Amino acid sequence: MTPLSSPTPPASDWLHIDVRLFAAAADLAAARQLRLHVPAGCSLSDLIDQLLERFPTMSNLAHVSRWAVDEQFVPTDFIIDRDLAIAMIPPVSGG
Repeated sequence: MTPLSSPTPPASDWLHIDVRLFAAAADLAAARQLRLHVPAGCSLSDLIDQLLERFPTMSNLAHVSRWAVDEQFVPTDFIIDRDLAIAMIPPVSGG
């Protein structure tokens, strides 16, 4: 018996998300910005999972970082319903 899988959404249902990276996150990805494609209606948590599939070494940092949309911090259950720029803000220390 073949396992059931969820169908791939049509191309029109995919969103283009620019993820801005700072400090150690930018170093780990070797980029200051990444473009991810996610299905409309997914959560920020789903986007983070996709990011970590590409950059598993970012896992610890991603889970202690804050996430922002339109310069406002949002929870990981935030629903992505349009093309957005999302920022991953890692913890900052220093004096």
